[in-house]
Amino acid sequence: MAKRKPDFETKPLQELCTAIIDCPHSTPPWLESGKLVLRNYNIRNGQIDLTNPSYTDEATYNQRNTRVKPEPGDLVISREAPMGEVAMIPDGLDCCLGQRMVLLRPNRELCDGNYLLYAMLSEYVQTQIQWNDASGSIVSNLCIPDLSALKIPYYELDRQRKIGAMLAAIDGKIDSNKKLMKELEGTSRLIYDYWFTQFDYPDKNCKPYRTSGGKMVWSDELKHQVPEGWEVRQLGDICDTRLGGTPDTEVAEYWGGTMPWLNSAEVAVSPILMAEKRITELGQKESATSFAPAGSILLSITRYIRPSILEIDACFNQSVVAVLENETLRMPFLFPFIQSQISRYMMLRTGAQQPHINKETVDSTWMVVPTRDILDRYYVLTKPMYDQLVIAAKQNLELSRMRDWLLPMLMNGQVTIGE
Repeated sequence: MAKRKPDFETKPLQELCTAIIDCPHSTPPWLESGKLVLRNYNIRNGQIDLTNPSYTDEATYNQRNTRVKPEPGDLVISREAPMGEVAMIPDGLDCCLGQRMVLLRPNRELCDGNYLLYAMLSEYVQTQIQWNDASGSIVSNLCIPDLSALKIPYYELDRQRKIGAMLAAIDGKIDSNKKLMKELEGTSRLIYDYWFTQFDYPDKNCKPYRTSGGKMVWSDELKHQVPEGWEVRQLGDICDTRLGGTPDTEVAEYWGGTMPWLNSAEVAVSPILMAEKRITELGQKESATSFAPAGSILLSITRYIRPSILEIDACFNQSVVAVLENETLRMPFLFPFIQSQISRYMMLRTGAQQPHINKETVDSTWMVVPTRDILDRYYVLTKPMYDQLVIAAKQNLELSRMRDWLLPMLMNGQVTIGE
C-alpha cells in the first residue's frame, strides 16, 4: 500500500544540519569522577538526565571529542538500546559522547534548534526511526545513512522559531516545577532529619531539644539514645504493610477494569499519579495483588530499592510493598523515614539474578515513634510542603499531556501560532 503524502513540506535531516557525527565505537575507561560521558540512558523524554552520570579520564575525553565537541544547542540522539531518544545539549554542560550516540548540529540559517528537537520527537519522525522502509520491518539500530535521510517537517524559519518557543516554554515550566519539587522534598527531609534523627526538634521553649539538654534514654534496638517518652517499634507492628501480586495475564476478564495496577518500574516515579494498566474487580479478588489507598508509601523491593508517594488508590505487583499511613504515622513522616532506610535495604538484598529484599525485611525495620504532640507539630510544618509538591507534579502531568497533544498538531500544520 502506498503511503499517503504528508500535507506539509519535508526536508531530509542532513539538509538541516551542518554536522551529523557518529560517536567513537569504543568503550571508554570508567572512573568514579572526571570528565562527563553522555550515554544513551542519560537521554529520556526529550531531556538529559544526569541522575546516573558516567566519567572518564581527560585523555579519553579529548580523543572522543576530536571530530566534534558537543556544544550548547546541539542535539544528541541514541542509536540503540533505546533507539531514537533525543535531547538538546544545555548551556554549561561539558561532555563527550558514549557509545551508540550521534551528535546533530542544526544549521541555524535553515533550522531552529528547539524546533528540530521537537520535530525529532514527533510521531511522524519517530515512526520513521522505528521502521525500515526498505524491509518494512521494525529495526533495532539506527544507522547514519537512515538517520541522515529522515524526513523532517519543514516550515519557514520564523514559524519554526514560534513552534519551538511555544513547546520549549511548556518544557521550561515543567523543569521549574521539577526544581520546586526537588527543593520541597529536600527541605522536608532536612526537617525530618533535624527533628527525628538529630532529635533537635523545638522543645516547649522553642529551643533544640537534644542540644539544649533534653533528657535522652538508651534504646537497645536502635543502639543509640532517643528522647524520653518516645517508643521504639518495628514498622510492621505499627503500620499495615502489604505485598502485591499479578493477576493471571492469560485471563482477559482480569484486565481492562477500573482499578489502577502498578509494576515496580512505575514506583520509580514519585508521586504516583497514574498507572499504565488497570484490572477488574474479579482480577483483584482472584489474585495475590494487594490494594493501597492514596497516601500510602510504595516501596519497590527488587534491584533498586525506591520509595514513592501514592496519590491514587491502586493495586500493585509482587515486587512492591505498601506501607499504609494511619492516624499516628502519616505520609510526611513515613516517606522520609523509609528514604532513610534505603542504603540499609540495598545492603540487605539477596539473589544474584534479581537482587531483592522481602516484606519481612521491611516489617522488621526498627523505628522511633515520637509522641503525638511532636508529630502533630511536625505535620503542621511539613504537610503543606508535600501538598505543594503534589500540586506541582499534577501540573506537570497536565503540561506534558498538553505538549504531547500540541506537538503533532503543530508539526502537521493543524494548529498554527498567530503573531
